[in-house]
Amino acid sequence: MSELTRTDFDMAQAFAATFATTQGQVVLKELDRMYFTKNLFEPNDPYASHVNIGSHLVVAAIYQLINLAHDPRATVSPASIEE
Repeated sequence: MSELTRTDFDMAQAFAATFATTQGQVVLKELDRMYFTKNLFEPNDPYASHVNIGSHLVVAAIYQLINLAHDPRATVSPASIEE
């Protein structure tokens, strides 16, 4: 994992807080259904496949930020996190 900044952890906390709400959970579940768990490959349409992969990566990044918000390094020693 690359060096993380305080800003990275702050952004992760914002994402986690947003998607921790009841409405955020509904939205995340829908994003998951629409873009994360669907088949990314579109036969005979490389452009649609490419768009599907991009959409999948956005949802994956949301999950990654939520996981980062729960990373124990965020609370162990904030001074050790590069600014």
